Amino acid sequence: MVYNEPVNPEGSYSEASRDILDQVRAVEESLATLGVPSIRIPFTRDLPSFVDKILEKGIQHAFNLCESVDENPHLIGHPAAVMDILGISYTGSPAMALAITTDKLYTKRLLRAQGIPTPKFEAYDNTSLPKLKGFRFPVIVKPRFEDGSIGIDQESVVTEKKQLRKILPEFHDRFGPLILEEFVSGREFNVSLFGYPSPHVLPIAEMSFDSFPRELHPIVGYRAKWDRESFEYHHTPRVFPTDLPEFLERKIRRTAMDCFRHFKLRDYGRVDFRVNQSGVAYVLEINANPCISPDAGFPAALAQAGINYNRFMGQLLEFVRKRKAKRDSPCPYRSRKRLDSNHSISTMKEENRERYMQRSVKYRILRRSSLIEKRKIRRPFTPRGRQGESEIRFKTLQRTDREKIREVLEDVKSFTPEEISVAISLVDETLGGSTAYRFLVATDERDTVLGYICYGQTPMTSGTWDIYWIAVSRRFQKRHVGNMLLRAAEDEICAEGGRLIIIETSTKPSYRSTRRFYEKMGYRVTARIAKFYSERDDKLVYSKYFPC
Repeated sequence: MVYNEPVNPEGSYSEASRDILDQVRAVEESLATLGVPSIRIPFTRDLPSFVDKILEKGIQHAFNLCESVDENPHLIGHPAAVMDILGISYTGSPAMALAITTDKLYTKRLLRAQGIPTPKFEAYDNTSLPKLKGFRFPVIVKPRFEDGSIGIDQESVVTEKKQLRKILPEFHDRFGPLILEEFVSGREFNVSLFGYPSPHVLPIAEMSFDSFPRELHPIVGYRAKWDRESFEYHHTPRVFPTDLPEFLERKIRRTAMDCFRHFKLRDYGRVDFRVNQSGVAYVLEINANPCISPDAGFPAALAQAGINYNRFMGQLLEFVRKRKAKRDSPCPYRSRKRLDSNHSISTMKEENRERYMQRSVKYRILRRSSLIEKRKIRRPFTPRGRQGESEIRFKTLQRTDREKIREVLEDVKSFTPEEISVAISLVDETLGGSTAYRFLVATDERDTVLGYICYGQTPMTSGTWDIYWIAVSRRFQKRHVGNMLLRAAEDEICAEGGRLIIIETSTKPSYRSTRRFYEKMGYRVTARIAKFYSERDDKLVYSKYFPC
């Protein structure tokens, strides 16, 4: 067991530091129950001593429990990197994943680059105060590199800019670089994932703030996690809700899985969410190698899934052994030939070139026969507007939306009165209880309907869906509302095992921009029926396959 020893067990925030020893004891006892001998080896800046102990004991497998090195969170990835160099197979995420997810700024930048919703943020390095353009107060201030809620408590939530300007230098002196994040009020969820090589999403946990008085901000701060004498510690229970809307639960699970894969987590991890009043699930943090003390959140999620602590340890050990066996197995593509007088470097280059050409030709043959499919990684949609614009929200169809949808259809101009009548009839059928059609409606903060999409599963097919209608008011077409609506529908269809989407449209000149939109979104014309709508108006059938 590789772990970090607390430098000052009685100093500031020592409760979080001492928790590592609880994890070590729990793992040690569980391994003893499983009949697996173990040894403790602390990782410090004295690297030669660590390497000597590893080599002396002939260590082949390790439980990596390091959360820092000598209380320095910047070095969290170093123990894993050293074990990689030594050829030791270890539990948990690799060095790069640990280093990136400990840096809140890089994490949020990568989330934003992947199109995954995360609260607005700015970095602060003790120079000028960030402008916070488009921010809404309150704002929460977090240390950029600390974990375990160190530096996060009630005083971290700031309600006005004057107060923020006052506390920032003090916070920076105590914790170093900071992240300023728009505070999202709403429900907070912890999503744990476990498995190798593919993870499984465990039951979703929620942090309940029902007992908090109004003067306390609903956050899981340091006192709530570690101070047994505090109000927050005793009034922030973890629950496993059964009332989550199906749409929201699927979205949270899918986003957690995306985070696990994008950030290259391994074996186990946790993603923390806040869901606002509009149902947008924002990722707050990604935890590679979260705390595995028996009373922590990850073991609680395991227990909810019917996995006890000893079974968890046994499966982690199996993951490690599997990786070790794979690493030790000979790989023909990586084997190195020893040069002799009859085997020159030029000969090796020619052999490598010939092998590459053979593989290349084989690949092209397989590609033509559709035995190999290049999968595109779909970036999930992010319902947000541009700087200074109100946030775009999605909701299911409601009765109050009927006339607003009619207004959108009339504003588009390319729809005829007959087409508008058909579109409204689908709205009426759905409001009347029909399940043949599904609607997603895009609105802003004032509940103005910006656009909508109507789709449904094609009858008598398996995995084929139709997009029946998509319309966006001309006033909002430059805000990419149509893109987000279509991406949201695609996500829902994929979540239900959809493999093919069909869209039918007209060849009329007024539909030219519509056709360009479908093509930009990856749809291709697979059929054309001449004179379908009228003597001079053909039907085009667009399709798109999904490796969901």
